[in-house]
Amino acid sequence: MSFLCNGDIPFLKLLAKNGGWSRGRNAGATSSMIYRMLADVTFVAHLLFVIFVVFGGLLVLLWKRLAWLHVPALIWGVLLEWSAWICPLTPLENWLLERAGVAGYGEGFVAHYIVPIIYPDQLGREMQLVLGTLLLVFNILIYVWAFRHRRVGTNEQS
Repeated sequence: MSFLCNGDIPFLKLLAKNGGWSRGRNAGATSSMIYRMLADVTFVAHLLFVIFVVFGGLLVLLWKRLAWLHVPALIWGVLLEWSAWICPLTPLENWLLERAGVAGYGEGFVAHYIVPIIYPDQLGREMQLVLGTLLLVFNILIYVWAFRHRRVGTNEQS
């Protein structure tokens, strides 16, 4: 995944070779539009993943097997917050935005899009630790409730 960190994405570079995705006098505009569209798709995927990490435990209340997808996503989200890592989707989105001629952003996705909505101040290291801890505790409580409720329902049927 190191190619995501240095902005070198071979597949997209190959497709965008020679001035754009199409040939002709509007090739640059077409290329910019496609890169912007891909950046938007990446943004939506990123946002949906963040929502899944935060609230996926609630979906586990309905579909218990979803825990097999949610727990690894939750661990990844907590690790990102606790370690101050940048999600690989952030450099990808920035790379696509730069190719589209739009300025990217330096901080991570959560710091750039989510935190300004929730917290007016900048995201500090302490806040990242708090967010990661709240994320973990919130989902642990949901899982404890979900699986205790399941056991109670199972015992009543016996």
